[in-house]
Amino acid sequence: MSEATGAEECEVMDRRRCGVAVLYEKPWSTVHCDWVWQRTDLWINFPWSTEPPIVSDEQARA
Repeated sequence: MSEATGAEECEVMDRRRCGVAVLYEKPWSTVHCDWVWQRTDLWINFPWSTEPPIVSDEQARA
């Protein structure tokens, strides 16, 4: 679920029970989240986006 989708979901749900959580929020973000672990203006390299996908030997040969 993306931030925008989460915010849209909150529009139709009970706002007392719904919010948007993120690990990092940028100062220029247009969506301001309810729960933020850390605010930063640095570039974040997440392991799942910087490493190549893991494939089996069979898939690698294809």
